Amino acid sequence: MRNECLSPLLIVVLVIGGTFAVSGVAAGGYHPSLTTDQSEGVATIAGEDETYRTVQAAINDATAGDTVEVRSGTYREPIIVNESIVLSAPDGATVDGTTSQQNDRGITISGDSEPVVDGFSVQGYDVGVAAQDTAGDWEIREMVIEENEIAGLSASNSTGSWTITNSTIRENYHEGVSAAGSSGDWTIQSSVLERNHDDGINGDYSSGEWTIRETVIRSNGDEGIDVENNTGDWLITNTLVEGNDDDGIDADGLEATGNWTIEDSTFRENGDEGIDTDNAQGDWKIRNTTISENVQGINAVNTSGDWKIHDSTIEKSLRNGLNTRGSSGDWTVDDTIVRNNTIVGVAARNASGEWSIRNTDIENSTVGVFAVASTGDWRITHTSIKNIQLSEFGFSTVNEGIGIDARETRGSWEVSEGRLETIDEYSVDATGAAVRGDATGNWWGNPEPDAVCTGNVTCENSLMEGPSDIGASASAETDTSDDEERAERDEPDAEEIPGFGVSVVLIAVTTFSCGLFYRNRLDGS
Repeated sequence: MRNECLSPLLIVVLVIGGTFAVSGVAAGGYHPSLTTDQSEGVATIAGEDETYRTVQAAINDATAGDTVEVRSGTYREPIIVNESIVLSAPDGATVDGTTSQQNDRGITISGDSEPVVDGFSVQGYDVGVAAQDTAGDWEIREMVIEENEIAGLSASNSTGSWTITNSTIRENYHEGVSAAGSSGDWTIQSSVLERNHDDGINGDYSSGEWTIRETVIRSNGDEGIDVENNTGDWLITNTLVEGNDDDGIDADGLEATGNWTIEDSTFRENGDEGIDTDNAQGDWKIRNTTISENVQGINAVNTSGDWKIHDSTIEKSLRNGLNTRGSSGDWTVDDTIVRNNTIVGVAARNASGEWSIRNTDIENSTVGVFAVASTGDWRITHTSIKNIQLSEFGFSTVNEGIGIDARETRGSWEVSEGRLETIDEYSVDATGAAVRGDATGNWWGNPEPDAVCTGNVTCENSLMEGPSDIGASASAETDTSDDEERAERDEPDAEEIPGFGVSVVLIAVTTFSCGLFYRNRLDGS
């Protein structure tokens, strides 16, 4: 569902020290516009003297392993590639269907061929690059695919493994990349998908392993990445997902079983959730990632997989930073900042999994941790919860001004070596909790526990001064398992990867006219 109240205005993107820059020009730096005189020959096969008057004639004469080189210019002919060749426009060439009476497909990759298509702009067709039902491992690179009627690139139901490299896919009238039902493994790297009228990427019911790295997915008219009910595993690294009208990632669905790893990335200013995973069953690992200025940061309602959020920031959500109502998997949140979320920092009503929050800062919300009626065991250690205040809007679905709301909980729970301060009502409310909570040995900003705790909880032996090694900056008990797993994949750290990564400098202006969102209720909580 689109949200029209979020209106991003992009001014400039500059990649410093990376592999390419985007500033309104074609990737690769070419602007083909002149129609080539086909009487002079427009294509050659490398190593041969013969020239061809059409691109298709050269392709038809090529065999597997050949390279077909195309002169710079604008071509009104659709192209079919059914051999494992390299089709290259070294100086750039445009395949243009805007004046064609039959503008179905610009470049078609067919069957089990495994071509590389390099250096073209494709525009004005129903589908810019068509690879539906293909079985081969193909690649497109240094491409600009824009202003096509249905999709920029369609690879629905493909079974091969394919790659998009250093390309721009923009302003297509439906999806940028459509890969619904695909089962092959595929990669998008060092590319831009922007201003497509629907999703940037649609991969509903896909089952292959996907990798997106050093890529920008922004300002699309629906989701940035829409992969409902996908069953494959995902890696997203060094990627920016921003300003999409609906979710940054929509990966929900009762049949969604894929496991996800997201690292060194940013999800911001999307019109609904930064990441939406309702009912999904897979495991999620989020590391060194910022999720900021979305209507809701992460929505994981009724999920059953295990989640680990490490060394990340979830902030400035118009509703909740993290909403896990009814989830049954185990959750670990460590070395993470959860701040400036309008309603709740961590919302886990009716959750049944085990929870560990450690070395984390939760601040500037109406509720810090909302665990009402949860049944799993909770451990909150070395964590700072502060500036939890009554809102001027009066959200009727939460008990405002509570640091940890543990009313009606059924599991055991412990809060230790933490700072809970500047809280309007109670730091801990355990009214009706089935198991007596242990909240001894914390700093309350006030040495009298009776002033900060209520319900079935023990808050004695308060610390007499606030410890300094509390929160996301603390190094104690840091979990390094994610570092070990990434090392096993033999991937470089973010600072070692050319392209976007940590060297993106983005200047953007975004106008919000979403005041009504502040009055939205916390669904079902």
